[in-house]
Amino acid sequence: KTTRTMADTTQAEPDLTEMSTDENDEEYKVGAKIDVKGDGGIIKEIKVAGSGWETPTKGSEVKVHYVGTLLSGDKFDSSRDRNDPFVFKLGQGRVIRGWDEGVKTMRKGEVSIFTLKPEYAYGEAGSPPKIPANSTLVFEVELLSWNSEEDVTTDGLVKKKLLAEGDGYDTPKEDSQVTINYTAKSNGKVFDQKSGFKFVLGAEEVIEGLERAVGGMKKGEKALVSIQGAYSFKEDNKQLNVGKNSAVQYEVELVDFTKEKSSWEMSTEEKFAACEKAKNEGNDLFKAGKVDRAGKKYKKALTFVESEHSFDDAAKAKAKTLQVPCLLNIAACKIKSKEWRAAIENTNKVLEVDKSNVKALFRRGQAHSELDEWEESKADFKRALEIDPNNADVKREMARLQKKITDYNQKDKKRYKNMFERMSAMAEKEAPPAAAEAQQAPAAAGGESKMQEDEEKEGSSAMEEDKKEVAQ
Repeated sequence: KTTRTMADTTQAEPDLTEMSTDENDEEYKVGAKIDVKGDGGIIKEIKVAGSGWETPTKGSEVKVHYVGTLLSGDKFDSSRDRNDPFVFKLGQGRVIRGWDEGVKTMRKGEVSIFTLKPEYAYGEAGSPPKIPANSTLVFEVELLSWNSEEDVTTDGLVKKKLLAEGDGYDTPKEDSQVTINYTAKSNGKVFDQKSGFKFVLGAEEVIEGLERAVGGMKKGEKALVSIQGAYSFKEDNKQLNVGKNSAVQYEVELVDFTKEKSSWEMSTEEKFAACEKAKNEGNDLFKAGKVDRAGKKYKKALTFVESEHSFDDAAKAKAKTLQVPCLLNIAACKIKSKEWRAAIENTNKVLEVDKSNVKALFRRGQAHSELDEWEESKADFKRALEIDPNNADVKREMARLQKKITDYNQKDKKRYKNMFERMSAMAEKEAPPAAAEAQQAPAAAGGESKMQEDEEKEGSSAMEEDKKEVAQ
């Protein structure tokens, strides 16, 4: 093959003046050429017509075969050569822009040729060594199938099917107040329906599956959300006549949501105030026994003060004092949920800032103790008592640790004792018969013959001589 010059490449580019941009069924017939975006950047030519009328929507997981070539005809990639279809989520920016825009126009089974200008491919940089800078690329794409349901929780228990795309890119965050319209069904029957319903994301005011799904929606978006198992109702809801863990469906529209300032948009004082607010909210939740939500609040509080690059020296010092209680409280939540390693990780961060923090030593000691890392635990408790000799909590945990070690040692002794006794019993069973008889022989009776006495004396003398030789 000959390599074309830039002039050849320019001449070989398709003539866009005769391309159709009409949105009608003609564009799905074999041979149809469509200017997908109306700017000449994506030209689509159908080789094999697809079936049905549906096309994949944004967020769908699509499966395709493709062959990619330069305008020269040089092939740079092919899923067909590997016999391995390519799978990706549409409209998530995980592939080049021309693919996101082009594949969503295809029907199932359709095979089309897409000619992509550089701005819809790899741009000025290209993708060396196979794709030069500013390359127009040609892809033959076959749409094999797609799954229009997004697996929200990645375990198949909450799935979202897009019904209508929303506006922009923003989605609600934790603590956003959202407004939704919804119709809820169970076994095909409507059990609840509301318009303009408001709730705070993360406040557990609705079932978890609905909360998770809405958290990924854009303003104006409509979706069908299927929820089951632990993400559905935690208990039987007699008012709605829905049972615990029932499979339910919500047709939801996200009407609006409040948007909090991002950390980077805040002044230093606003960051400090937001940190304190989130931490105090976490404290209230922790006291109420809502440990998981409390942990989320503490993490949120930490985000406002953990990045110090925009702070002056005085603000950096204050930020560190605010970081410490957040990290300690996160560690307390991790201990409650028995996530010992995570507790140690957070207390380590505190001790990097304050080596003598008794709470951090105490909580790290607790975590080490639960992991049976007794030397580390004892060292933390000992150091804490050196700093605060009268701390009752540390004393209690130290005593508990000592008892745990003592109990273990006693069990260990008993275990070894039983083992040695079994070994001794086995040795006796395996002893030779002669030795056993010798051990059981009765003491010599009085009035033995002189011959027997002489034999015993001679044997004894011989043994003594043998001992002397060994000693020498």
